[in-house]
Amino acid sequence: MKTKKEKRRYFLKKLGITLVIPLFLMVIGATMMLVPLWGMIGQAMTFSSLIFYDPNVEVAQTEFMINNQSMYLPKIGDPFATLSIPSVNLEVPILQGEGNAQLREGVGHYVGSLLPGEGGNVVLSGHRETAFYPLKDVTLGDRVFVQTDYGTYEYQVSDIYITTPDDVTPTVPTEEERLTMYTCYPFIKWGATPERYIVVADLVQIK
Repeated sequence: MKTKKEKRRYFLKKLGITLVIPLFLMVIGATMMLVPLWGMIGQAMTFSSLIFYDPNVEVAQTEFMINNQSMYLPKIGDPFATLSIPSVNLEVPILQGEGNAQLREGVGHYVGSLLPGEGGNVVLSGHRETAFYPLKDVTLGDRVFVQTDYGTYEYQVSDIYITTPDDVTPTVPTEEERLTMYTCYPFIKWGATPERYIVVADLVQIK
């Protein structure tokens, strides 16, 4: 006949088998599911954060020279140029930053990229259902113009492709000046947009 101590030990052992072990396995299983999910969220935020840029970020008013003119980096929200693509009747203002306020008024300039005339990658983003909806009709060879106070920059479309939100290569700096425009894809008025539409144009001349 078992003593009270033996009965208690048997009860605790049985409790551990029926509750603790399954609970432990549940925790491990949940962790295995959350780790990949967290990675996917992080990758998506890497690229989507460019489209929903924090409007409260301050941009230092650094002075620099473009075309022998003294320039200052535009403040967040400031319009500083006009983008036009005659082949698709697109003409919109370019504003500094990629917050919702800027994208409601035109297209946004990614502050981590350069300005026209600085000789590198100029990155612009816009909403697929408004400012950048005409991008769907752009074709290779089309001319793109960016008019600024210090000159008009003419580009020619050299590449069009679709990529995933975690692909940050469109924003990578380049040695030669180019214009990189991107928006969500597909071009629909509502629903999920799991991809990004990229249009790249190389600098042709400065007027």
